[in-house]
Amino acid sequence: MFKTTCEFRVSVLNQGTQKQRAFPEAFGCDKQSVTLRSGESARLSLHFLPFVLEQHTCLVCFESEEYGEFVYEVRGEVELPDPLGVIKLQATSNENVVKDFPVTFNNPMLENARRNYLEKHPLARQKEVAERLRKNFYTGEEASRNVLKYQIKNSSQLIAVPKTVLLKQGVGRRSKMGGFGKDKKQPVYSMDQDTPEKPPPKPKQALSPSGKQQQDSEDGPKFNIIPLTFSPKSAGVYPARLIVSSYDVRVYDVEFQVSAEVKQAEIIFDSPARKPVTQGIPIVNAGEKPMAVKGIVQGESFSGPMEIIVPAMQTGNYPLTFTPAWIGRYEGSIELTIPSTEEKSVYKLVGNADEPLAEKHVVIDAIVRKKEETVIVVPNVYGTKQEAQYTVYSDLEEICGEPTLTLRSGNKGEYKITTCSPKSGTLSGSITFTTSKGFYVWYTIELRVSAPEEAGRLQVSTQARSAVRIELSLCNPIQDDLIFEVTHEGQGLDGPKELVLPGGGKAKYEMAYSPLVVGSYEGSVTFVNDTVGELWYKLLLQSLAPEPTALEEFQCELGHRAKRTVTIHNPSHDRLVFQMNSDNPRNFAVSPKAVSLEPGEESKITVEYVPSSLSHAESGKIVARCVSMDLAPIEYTCTGRGLPPQSESTVSVASGIGQSSSGMVMWQNPFPFAVTVDILSDIGMMQADKATSQDQGPFSLLIKRMKGINVNPGGALQIPFSFAPTALRAYHGDIGVLYHSKEEDVRVVWRYKIDGIAESFLANMSAKLTCKARKTVEEQVLVDVSGKDTEFKLDDYYGENEEFEVEVVPGPRVDLATISKFLHIEPSTGVISDGKCAILVRYSPQRTMSMSVDVVIVKKNGGRWRFELLLEATSPEIDGKVFLEANVGDVAHRSLVLPPSMRMSPFSVYFYEPPVVFDVKTGQDEQGSPEIRISFTPREFGREYVAVLIVETEESQWIHEVHGTYPPYVPPDKSQMKGKVAEELKKVLSPAKSPRKKGTPRGKGTPRKA
Repeated sequence: MFKTTCEFRVSVLNQGTQKQRAFPEAFGCDKQSVTLRSGESARLSLHFLPFVLEQHTCLVCFESEEYGEFVYEVRGEVELPDPLGVIKLQATSNENVVKDFPVTFNNPMLENARRNYLEKHPLARQKEVAERLRKNFYTGEEASRNVLKYQIKNSSQLIAVPKTVLLKQGVGRRSKMGGFGKDKKQPVYSMDQDTPEKPPPKPKQALSPSGKQQQDSEDGPKFNIIPLTFSPKSAGVYPARLIVSSYDVRVYDVEFQVSAEVKQAEIIFDSPARKPVTQGIPIVNAGEKPMAVKGIVQGESFSGPMEIIVPAMQTGNYPLTFTPAWIGRYEGSIELTIPSTEEKSVYKLVGNADEPLAEKHVVIDAIVRKKEETVIVVPNVYGTKQEAQYTVYSDLEEICGEPTLTLRSGNKGEYKITTCSPKSGTLSGSITFTTSKGFYVWYTIELRVSAPEEAGRLQVSTQARSAVRIELSLCNPIQDDLIFEVTHEGQGLDGPKELVLPGGGKAKYEMAYSPLVVGSYEGSVTFVNDTVGELWYKLLLQSLAPEPTALEEFQCELGHRAKRTVTIHNPSHDRLVFQMNSDNPRNFAVSPKAVSLEPGEESKITVEYVPSSLSHAESGKIVARCVSMDLAPIEYTCTGRGLPPQSESTVSVASGIGQSSSGMVMWQNPFPFAVTVDILSDIGMMQADKATSQDQGPFSLLIKRMKGINVNPGGALQIPFSFAPTALRAYHGDIGVLYHSKEEDVRVVWRYKIDGIAESFLANMSAKLTCKARKTVEEQVLVDVSGKDTEFKLDDYYGENEEFEVEVVPGPRVDLATISKFLHIEPSTGVISDGKCAILVRYSPQRTMSMSVDVVIVKKNGGRWRFELLLEATSPEIDGKVFLEANVGDVAHRSLVLPPSMRMSPFSVYFYEPPVVFDVKTGQDEQGSPEIRISFTPREFGREYVAVLIVETEESQWIHEVHGTYPPYVPPDKSQMKGKVAEELKKVLSPAKSPRKKGTPRGKGTPRKA
């Protein structure tokens, strides 16, 4: 960096805080200059000895007259000093421990730092620095009193210490650092209360009989003592670090070793004989170091490790094993010791050994009437103690072997089993080896006996869902009658479960084969007798696809529909789901699209035919395919033929007198091709009646084009018309749609009969029925249909003694079936008399409502009158009252059961403008019936709450009045009341007595203290 040799003056400038300036400067350098040759570097040593726990900063300046100056900034990080010692204390779990920790006034680490500074630090050569080091660092009032106040920081939340401590010079010099004085009653300190800087003046003390003042060592502040309060909940090692700081810093490490009280519990084991079972004993290590646990196990059949290690802050398990040799009760004990805390736990051990489990499950595979040998390895139940002599027992007649087995001590032996079964199947049993003393070993045995070779084969073939009979002939070679048990294996096989063969004779066995699944399968029929054994036949089964079922030919007019039903049966023992499909949905539709059938259940399927041709027959296939099981599909073949239309379709339209309304004739093209049609307006001329055929009448076509109208395949032609009646009577007309094809020589006409209904709205007629819900009102309403307030003649409205009927037309979103449950209207006389109709209205609402309906009076010879009927149902009477009683802050409950008429319907329940103290929920009682649960939670005194509970269904209401009250107040009996003052309070309230010389009168001498 520099081309020639240069010399720099070195200076160190400490930049300390106000607290740091109270101590000697931390940084120093023993060189005042440094010389650097060209291209060389030099190492400069700095001394750093801080007295304050803060970051220190200094500037190292290098000055040269030739090259100028440059500066380095040096930062020093200060860590805590080493601990002055580790204080280990003993405690017991669940015990409140208070220990006084003595602290010396002088800080050995600080004194050591003074000496190091004087001996090694470059700044110690300065006289003022050396003199400053030999004096105290604290000044002012603290120096005059030699009392310093230190702040305390604690790293543990489990150990409580005060926030400050006072250190006084000359106190506690005889006690070693970290030691404790003689045991004496320790004062109780508040953990958040600062120690006073000045000790309060001692009050005057009473004189003893000897005339000297009595000393009270517990008065005044405590110097050089840090009280530690610790309340451990469990055993372990609890470390803590105390940082005591004022003008200097001190670190103390405290370690509480907590041991638990010696506890004794009982552990019970239940296990089969010779079956080990292990129970873990949880051990919690709440300390920050691994903990060793030693175990001493005593007692027969109990065992465990000598020592385990529990990691810090974890829970370990001591594995205790119980291995009973035989049935009985065993007792023992285990002692767990934690050496670090000297904690001991003693457990009493009880073991109950039940009967032993099977040693092994032995599976033997054999064939009917063939011998099979199997070897079982048997242990000695006595182990190495003695020889075992077994007697062998078994509950299976199909096995045999030696009656006894002898085993030497500690050895295992082999036992041979021979099996020979006359019939196949799986048999279960056991074999037991028992000694004369009652000890035993046993095994479970599963004997799987396979069937012999078949006695013959039969091949059977039939269509699915059809049955065929199978015959087998058997001979009896002996003179005794034989009874065989018969079993079948194979889909669709069914027959008797038993066959009797006479002695020396023959018999036939008959069975049926009715498959449901198409395919080739194997089956069998087996005959079993305990005397002669078993024989069986193999059946080669073949199920062919069934032929479709042909339905009778459909015949239907073109433009109309024909329906026919078929029945589907479930012959299986499972629930089946069929899906319906049609290969010609244009002409043949099937409904429903899916059917679910329980075993043995039947269902009706509707096939609908829509013709689309007059020249040829149409065909299709309906297939019912099972989607829940792979069964043969059910098929139906359908044929249909279209016929020319002959019948008329009726279109009705209604309008008021003097008004006009429109109607619509909708014709749909039934052909699979586009057609050209004409509208026939000369069919009946759409007159009002035959008597006035010269008039045009009330009907008019609203379509301009009448001929040559093109309609696409399956498309629709709309023919609008208007209706304007002039009298209150019936009108009739006709509309025709003509299709003519010269190529096919086809001429078809679809005829539509038009019925016009004249109607008059009785604007001046108004009727209203009002009653309470769950009540009935019946009223006769007289309707004036004379028409005297209109411009039409009376003859246009009625004829004398003309019969009429009554209809109810509900409003939008209202079902007529629902209205008919509470509203019934019928004619009173059934005829119009003097221009008036009398009708009888019965209104029985079950819930509050407000609605309107239209009532229509229909003359039998045509014409209608319409008027509005208003219906209103007010709130019903209260069904009952419910009272709940609770104190403020408590909750009272009450349950209500719905009446039988409402239990089967969906319902809602709510409070009408409820106070916040009430709540309602729904549920079920023990019988599963709906239940309403009311709760009452009062929040203040002196108020009674009332609310209305409403339960609603679609048709009815149920109302209760709910009252919330408080329990009656019972004042206490003054005669039973006794006053009592606590002993602590008596000392405060009673005046302190001062000692008085005998003979001294009251009022003279030492005054009393309050």
